[in-house]
Amino acid sequence: MVRIKKKTLKYSLSQKGVDLIASFEGFSSKPYRDSGGVWTIGFGTTYINNVKVSHGTPSVSRDQALGLLKINVRGTEKMMRKMITGVLTQSKWDALVSLTYNIGIGNFQKSSVLKYINAGDIKKAAESFILWNKDSTGKVLTGLVLRRKTEKALFLN
Repeated sequence: MVRIKKKTLKYSLSQKGVDLIASFEGFSSKPYRDSGGVWTIGFGTTYINNVKVSHGTPSVSRDQALGLLKINVRGTEKMMRKMITGVLTQSKWDALVSLTYNIGIGNFQKSSVLKYINAGDIKKAAESFILWNKDSTGKVLTGLVLRRKTEKALFLN
């Protein structure tokens, strides 16, 4: 019996993707609680060197925050590459990384977005972005509605 090793995708977030995430996450040099009550700093960073951000986390500069964002994205991308079986364009990858960075890898793994991508149904995958417009309490947030519309448009580009 011949075993076929699954090929790992080699996509990486572009600078356009980094800029997209940063624009929606917003920058805070000091720790704050996000809409779900999670301590966050920089551009959506919740862990630094495997330590949860807390009220006592030291302030960061904008450049430090961008560095943290890129480090966190690399971990997210590594896991995403193992889940996605289809071929994607750079814009699709950037949109997916932005979505996953925001909703978390566990939610992405269970999402209809991933299901439809792997089934080759790009249109349904794009429509599924819109479902992720609520905070952890189920409240629709205007900022997430706009983010999902932007990610969807990039995904379809």
